[in-house]
Amino acid sequence: MKVTAPAAAVGRWVRARFSARRWSGLYLTVTLTVFALYFRSFLVITNGLAEASPLVARDPGMALLVAATRTPSGIRFNWIATLFGEPAVQTVLALIVVALLLVWGKRAYAALVAATMSSGLLLQTLVKIAVARPRPPLSLAVIALPNSYSFPSGHAMSSALLLGILAFIALREERRWWVRLLTAGGAGTGALLVGVSRVYLGVHWVSDVMAGWALAGAWLALCIGGFLMLRRYGRTWPDTRPVLPEHTAEVLSVGVALLVSGVVVWSALNDPVLERALVVPPAVELHASRVVAQPDVARLPVFSEKPDGTTMEPIGTVFVGTRAQLKDAFRRAGWSVADPATFVTVVRAFTDGALDRPYNTAPVTPTLLGGHTQDVAFERPQGRPTVRVRHHTRWWMTSFTAGGEPIWVATMSFDEGITLGSDIVLPSHRIAPDIDAERNLVIGELIATGRVSREPTVAVSTPVRGTNAQGDAWFSGGEASVLLAR
Repeated sequence: MKVTAPAAAVGRWVRARFSARRWSGLYLTVTLTVFALYFRSFLVITNGLAEASPLVARDPGMALLVAATRTPSGIRFNWIATLFGEPAVQTVLALIVVALLLVWGKRAYAALVAATMSSGLLLQTLVKIAVARPRPPLSLAVIALPNSYSFPSGHAMSSALLLGILAFIALREERRWWVRLLTAGGAGTGALLVGVSRVYLGVHWVSDVMAGWALAGAWLALCIGGFLMLRRYGRTWPDTRPVLPEHTAEVLSVGVALLVSGVVVWSALNDPVLERALVVPPAVELHASRVVAQPDVARLPVFSEKPDGTTMEPIGTVFVGTRAQLKDAFRRAGWSVADPATFVTVVRAFTDGALDRPYNTAPVTPTLLGGHTQDVAFERPQGRPTVRVRHHTRWWMTSFTAGGEPIWVATMSFDEGITLGSDIVLPSHRIAPDIDAERNLVIGELIATGRVSREPTVAVSTPVRGTNAQGDAWFSGGEASVLLAR
């Protein structure tokens, strides 16, 4: 069969794209293909900011879920991880890597590291300015929010660039397979931990971090691909004689890596920023009396908040007493303490909700009030035991005391069914709109236990209506009951 001239030309062009004879062949094809795959991911995430894609729309809910699962040890660990991605630390690490490569006589690799890191810093800065995405609300952050824009995460991108280059060099130069595997695995783990730490500490959205990783992958493809093409087809700085013998250079490299890592960890654990994040502010005594009166309301947090920082329903109850007294009253009333929201409990709640099975201690959706998620939640099924229909209430311990005892505030609502339209990464319930009716039911059951007494109600707002984070409507007269532990 005779092949036409155009078809033959196309065939020659395709074969040339996969030929290793010229730089414009296989090397360029692989470089541009890998770049395109990563850069397309970056563009999809970026476009999602304008179109509110599912990933971007889930950002607030995922950030709130992370905030609800924070612990002091988790904050310490993630602060160490995030410090490795700090711009100043990344700069020092890059300079140390360049210096060690020069000791090994690897001038071309040293130039690659310097060019990749400096150009990557410029690229992320330009993208941040162009996109200009605000940081998450301050209520979600453990530490002070940086002054720069949020998208993409510079920590995630810079750490992925540096660790990616180190993994590339190790895979090319190291003969021992276990060292190559350890370096590649360590680089991937390190980049993952730095990115996750930014979300854990509340200074980046999940999509910011994913965009940082995607942009880093695209830039690594160009830098490494360009380096390989220059190495094979062009001119690069030739390697020089190592400054030290190989064994001495290895010992020096490992020693410097351990020393620098130790300094960063020590600096993180002794950083005043971490201490301020972990310190529990002392309680403020409102007055010697245990009763919370109308003038005291102005000092209390009274509105719960959506993940984006906008307000939701007002509190319906104020309680003066200890945590043990609060739990005892609900236990006597037949209520259960809700499980904390973890991966295991969320999966179980989702499964039991879908199958209409009982789960009397199912987690409730994390909700902000006064800058933090609820300290404890209680629930009781309505009618037959099922996770789909339940009474539940969230309680926050405020930073105030009355008569030496903690002041708690709470919101109440009745889950009347399951819905799948939530922006929170938890099984979502549809609430009954009359939240005052639920408050009255809860208060009545607590008083019936004889463990609490009721004081005059206080007004926390004017009559108000709105929607919660799941979009369910609610309304309230704006009054809160005051309870005292007996």
